[in-house]
Amino acid sequence: MEIGIQTINFSHQPNHAALAAERYAAIRAAGFDCVDLSLASFTGSPFYEKDLADALALAREEREIAARAGIRIHQVHGPWPTDDKTAENRAGKLVYMERAIRLTFALGARYLVIHPDMPFGWDDEPDPAFAYETNRAMFRALLPIAEEEGVILCIENMPMKAHAISRVARMVAFVKEMDHPNMGICLDTGHVNVFFDDCGDAVRLIAPYLKVLHVHDNMGDKDEHLPPFAGTIKWDRFSAALKEIGFRGVLSIEANFSTEDMKNASYEDAARLMAARARKLADDAS
Repeated sequence: MEIGIQTINFSHQPNHAALAAERYAAIRAAGFDCVDLSLASFTGSPFYEKDLADALALAREEREIAARAGIRIHQVHGPWPTDDKTAENRAGKLVYMERAIRLTFALGARYLVIHPDMPFGWDDEPDPAFAYETNRAMFRALLPIAEEEGVILCIENMPMKAHAISRVARMVAFVKEMDHPNMGICLDTGHVNVFFDDCGDAVRLIAPYLKVLHVHDNMGDKDEHLPPFAGTIKWDRFSAALKEIGFRGVLSIEANFSTEDMKNASYEDAARLMAARARKLADDAS
């Protein structure tokens, strides 16, 4: 099984090509095979602010920089956070999401991770049915574009306990209802643990729709993005479940360099330590 790690893009920097080349080289030297490229930030990003042709050219350049370092862009994180509270804002978000789908294809990736619509923001949802409907509308609008580009939209389970589409079981029901070959699920292990649910059970439940992973840990009370083995997740059960379902995707890390041995290390050294944890999980799941 390949291992990956999320990385930012440097497109807003004047020397972005050199910075990107350095980062991809460090990721490869650490032992990672691929990356989850974050296109979450859309304010000030050339990927979103250039005209489409120039943005796609920039994405193809990014893909080539990564490839020269021996790194493949396996998955992309879409725009977030967004303000979904009004119909106007939700319509505006669709423009960014459509751009992200086309960028994902140009980057050579197949998977775009998308957070659910949050029409009531971070607060409780007084009308869960309305939240379901705004998500239906968003994915119905985006799936034809994803199909055109050959991109799989992966909705991510979330840590917001009061939201209609957060917990794994509800997410599975939602994807099953959408019933589209270009839709799947990104399983976020830390978000599962916030509910004190078992990550192994989550893998088995999601199995028919599991496309990509966000792997990180926490202590169960909040979303901390700790490295694997630094929190309370039962990783042996997680790896066993991946092995049981025959998962052949990428074990992709979305954790901070927050343990004592990582936080004061250089990026290169911290990445090596993180890769060792990822490789342990991947080997156990193979």
